Amino acid sequence: MKRISCSLVILLVAGCGSIHVPQTSFYRLRLPEPTGGVALPGGRLGIGRTTLASDLAGDQLVVRDGAVKLSHYRFHQWAGSLDAMLGDAITAGLSRSGCFEDVFPDAIANEVDYVLDTHVRGFHLVVEDGEWFGEATMEFRLSTPDGVTLFRQERSARNRAVNGEPEAVVQALSTSVEALVAGLLGECEQRGLFARSPAAEPAR
Repeated sequence: MKRISCSLVILLVAGCGSIHVPQTSFYRLRLPEPTGGVALPGGRLGIGRTTLASDLAGDQLVVRDGAVKLSHYRFHQWAGSLDAMLGDAITAGLSRSGCFEDVFPDAIANEVDYVLDTHVRGFHLVVEDGEWFGEATMEFRLSTPDGVTLFRQERSARNRAVNGEPEAVVQALSTSVEALVAGLLGECEQRGLFARSPAAEPAR
């Protein structure tokens, strides 16, 4: 009986050595590429707060299936805090656009003409009719340093992923961020922020 028990222990130990433990994969956003800019760049822009909706507060990639159902990829996480990564992506996109004289990642620590605050309402991997999308929804608030709102606008972007693998959907989410930054720049240009002195009266 003792010999059988010892053999069983050996088999169990050997079996444990062959157990596959899934590795956690980490993802970051692709930063927006440089664009052509405008002929008359605006003033100095400072990046203010980037805040997240409560359902985006965790580290894991969030999948939205329908209007209200959310789930998480168990072994797929963001490489850092999502609010910081989105702040970095927005800063890079605006800086590389050439549309501002300068873009500072910290509005408080620098003398600026404009302050941009962003609230991320949605940043999900979306499943719809068997297809995968990267969907982002953000509310942008551009203001003067003394708190006068120049404009507040919510924008959404959705891009199809080549497949349902997390890496492909993160690529689609990155493309959505690029689209939102481009839309924000278009709104600034439409409101004349690149054609007047930052000291001028805010657009109404």
